[in-house]
Amino acid sequence: MKAVFRFTFILSVLLTVFSTFLNAQNIEITIRDNKRSPLPGATVQLKSLADSSVTYRTTGQKGVAEFTKISNGPYLVTVSYVGFETLERTITVKYDRREFSFMLKESTISLDEVTVAAKKPAITQEDDKMIIDPEPMISISTNTLEVLKNTPGLYVDQDGGIYLNSATPAVVYINGREQKMAQQDVMSILRSLPPGSVQRIEVLRTPSTRYDAASSGGIINIVLKKGVKLGRFGTITAGMNQGKYGNQFAGISFNNSGEKSTSYINLNYNRNDMLEELNSLREMKPDTILTQSAKTRKTSDQGYVGYGISYDLRDSLTLSYDGRINMSFQLSDALNSNIIRDAEQITLSESDNRIVNDVDFLSIQQDLGLLKKFDTLGSEWDTKFSYSYNSNNSLQDYSTGYKIPVEATIDGEGNSKQQRSFLVFQSDLTW
Repeated sequence: MKAVFRFTFILSVLLTVFSTFLNAQNIEITIRDNKRSPLPGATVQLKSLADSSVTYRTTGQKGVAEFTKISNGPYLVTVSYVGFETLERTITVKYDRREFSFMLKESTISLDEVTVAAKKPAITQEDDKMIIDPEPMISISTNTLEVLKNTPGLYVDQDGGIYLNSATPAVVYINGREQKMAQQDVMSILRSLPPGSVQRIEVLRTPSTRYDAASSGGIINIVLKKGVKLGRFGTITAGMNQGKYGNQFAGISFNNSGEKSTSYINLNYNRNDMLEELNSLREMKPDTILTQSAKTRKTSDQGYVGYGISYDLRDSLTLSYDGRINMSFQLSDALNSNIIRDAEQITLSESDNRIVNDVDFLSIQQDLGLLKKFDTLGSEWDTKFSYSYNSNNSLQDYSTGYKIPVEATIDGEGNSKQQRSFLVFQSDLTW
């Protein structure tokens, strides 16, 4: 009797568990469009009509939403998806029906006009250059140089030098062309340009090898708005200062910018004449004094001529030519006198050292360039051919004359001549 009771109890427990397992299994709801393509990311709401409990799921890549531990009974299914009409259906979940499929219809609602508004960033990064929008600085600036002063990351000193990240000033370009003129002349151009004439400012902190070595301090390219031209301008400077000897300088700069061509010429001359004098007394022993006198006179004459022209053969093709001639003549004469006397002012030793250096330098550089632009996005082909000639002649005369305790003279001379020519061909394609 006990065995029968035990068997009946175990059987009822198994039937209860099996019944619960059948009544609480997973169901799958597949969502497709009218082309029977699955819709991933659709929101599916399953509401039980028996106890009003609500469960949410999102369809996967195959458009299937899976609900777990769902008992048999009636449910309300609500499906929503962007661009499609919301669907509501009533289903009945049974032990032999656990998969359902629904098809959504595209929404026919259309918008007449959509306006998207966003703030334009002041600084953007494009490849190896930083692009600055000058518009936020225009209202607080009266010229282009003040725009640069108010630009984050740029420092403009009192002499007009623009610095990025080193002790070397940056090279200034205007519309992609280097301004090969004195720094003061470049500053004059920037002061004369209204702030509203600048479209954007491009900053290259570490220029590539396509640029000259002089651009180690970085490059600032000022892109003007369409139709803005630099026009015709020129400067004349001259000055001097006077000590025992004097220094003089003079310069002429002229720039002409037209519709299709731009030309410039710069001439500078400097004459420096200076004297360095040093006198000293040194106690070598308690009864011995060394008297030294050093006089060095240095003179130099320096001249510079820079010229160039660029011409737009077509809107997308520009031919340019630049030439530079730099020369200098330097002369230095140094005389050092050494006298050793004892306590009674008797001369024990006396000698004179003289060194004369005469240095002549000449540099000639000629550049020919062709720039082809393919589009307005920066795709271009830049080709340059350069020839440079450098000549450096140095002559040195030296002599040492002993007067006391014996008279003797040692002299000599040295001569160094260097002449070098360089040919450089460079072609860069930016795409």
